Amino acid sequence: QCVSVAFTSLAPGSRSPSLLARRVTEDEKKAAREEAAKTRGVFMSLDTEEFAVDQEKMDREAALEKPIEPDIIEQAGNQASSFAVLPIALLVFGLVTYNTFFTKE
Repeated sequence: QCVSVAFTSLAPGSRSPSLLARRVTEDEKKAAREEAAKTRGVFMSLDTEEFAVDQEKMDREAALEKPIEPDIIEQAGNQASSFAVLPIALLVFGLVTYNTFFTKE
């Protein structure tokens, strides 16, 4: 299967954009993927050598970490910021505003 790629450009002396179409073959796609993998590998090795970044070690450590359980305050904050609380908060705010500014006492 071929994919059509179109580029438009406006030539200096033309009145309308010219349309150039080119078919990208599967071989070109495969070559581009291989080139990207090689480039990624080169940069990963540079990171490992120069900055002591070991992606495999970081992945293993991330897999071993236990997820942090939210405490009571964090759970209350999550509940208070939920979508269901919005109408209740608007109602309370509206009542406080009404009582403050629109009633005689």
